[in-house]
Amino acid sequence: MMHMQNKKIVIGILLIILFIMPLIILHNAEINSNTNNLKNSKSQFAIMFKDNNTDTYEEFSGSIFDALNLGYTLNILKSTCTDLNNELLNTQEIISTDGEGVTITSNKTVNCTLYFDNAPIFRVQDILDNKPVGLSSTLVGGMYRFQGINEEYSDSVENPNNYPIMNNNYLCFGTNSKHKCLNNPDLYMYRIIGITDDGTLKVIKNTMIGYYAWEYSTNTWLNSPLRGGLNYSYGNYFITNVENYPYFKENKWQDIILTSKWKYGTILSLEGNGETIYEIEQGWEDFVENKVGLMYLSDYYLAYDNERDWKKTYDFSNWLYNGDMDWLLDHGEVVPYYIVKYDGSVSAFSGYLGYREQIRPVFYIDSSINLSGVGLVNDPYIIR
Repeated sequence: MMHMQNKKIVIGILLIILFIMPLIILHNAEINSNTNNLKNSKSQFAIMFKDNNTDTYEEFSGSIFDALNLGYTLNILKSTCTDLNNELLNTQEIISTDGEGVTITSNKTVNCTLYFDNAPIFRVQDILDNKPVGLSSTLVGGMYRFQGINEEYSDSVENPNNYPIMNNNYLCFGTNSKHKCLNNPDLYMYRIIGITDDGTLKVIKNTMIGYYAWEYSTNTWLNSPLRGGLNYSYGNYFITNVENYPYFKENKWQDIILTSKWKYGTILSLEGNGETIYEIEQGWEDFVENKVGLMYLSDYYLAYDNERDWKKTYDFSNWLYNGDMDWLLDHGEVVPYYIVKYDGSVSAFSGYLGYREQIRPVFYIDSSINLSGVGLVNDPYIIR
């Protein structure tokens, strides 16, 4: 009797496996394939790309992988699938995409025509013209700035001036593929601090590249090994670290980062608002010319409320706050110099410069680039 029960269990498992196996084959085949034909099946695909100029669809000879990697979006509602009897199937039930491939979940052999829509391509100037939510309507501290609340802490933020949640200034740098960027945001995701009048983007890496010391004996940005580590092989922290940041092997990414003047000096007091601090920074005469720097104290002040008292502790409202202590570029020959503290506040600092704090590189991107996307974390701006 026990033997018969075991046989029934085995037969049941085999029946289940036989039933779901076609689904597994179909599911895995296309995701892992760069061809238009599903492996282990006779299912066929035709791919149609939308031409934005004529508003018509034309057949594309590349693969589904090519389509998604070029930034096209699968239009499931327009796509059609039939079985071998030419019976129309519900594409919303059997087609899905994770951004890297297209999955057909069916135990039938299907013939599909997949329609892909191309994301509109635009210039940076179009962002300035359209003024998305959170982008200042006038120049603030030398640029149009994204100003808003840190989304992660928005529920606990006192917001008397009704600033928006800042969630639409995400930019992928180092890849033209939205899906590659979303699958590795620590490598590719940046945030736009602001846009200058001529369309130059000022960006900051969304996550840190590591914890590094400013230096042990010097205050100024000119003499800091941190500057060398971000820009040169000395320290090899960022732009020369092609092992960790492989996109810097390519000239096209190096070339669109502008060599800029990074001024440095001392702010003696935190009295005044962000605009006042910006004017002090702009009045400094000392500078170096490099591609990569850090954010300024004024960037932090002007990313949310210009009049807010950023000396107040445990204030996590600023969208530039990233959960830990940040070095700022406001370091002159004399103390004090400034850091963003772990509690979101800004503090004068005159102590040991050998402490390791989180580093998020900042740089300027040339205005000549083309973009697609809308700036959301799941649909970031893509450089085309």
